[in-house]
Amino acid sequence: MQDKVINHLVARFILYPAILPCLLDVNVASRKDLGTKEGLRLYMEFHRVCKVKYNKYYILKCDVSKFFASIDHDILKDKLKRRIKDYDALKIIFDIIDNEKNGLSIGYSN
Repeated sequence: MQDKVINHLVARFILYPAILPCLLDVNVASRKDLGTKEGLRLYMEFHRVCKVKYNKYYILKCDVSKFFASIDHDILKDKLKRRIKDYDALKIIFDIIDNEKNGLSIGYSN
């Protein structure tokens, strides 16, 4: 339980401010005031536009198996260093990242 509280605090006060400005507006996952309802609205808008523009089109819905577990720690940390300049904040984040030997433990509970 304590790990979850720490992870939420790190996400809310360190990661979100650094990463959210980089995301596309159509990314609604885990974002404040967005979610399923906004995702469905965006889908309907894209569907309408594609139907007019292309008449026939395909939508691929997929889930990459073990995606977070495949993230290279060093590459992730290099990217975070470019966005976050606070050394103490980076140390906390890096400790969380390095807590798992294989990828990140996002999407499942330990």
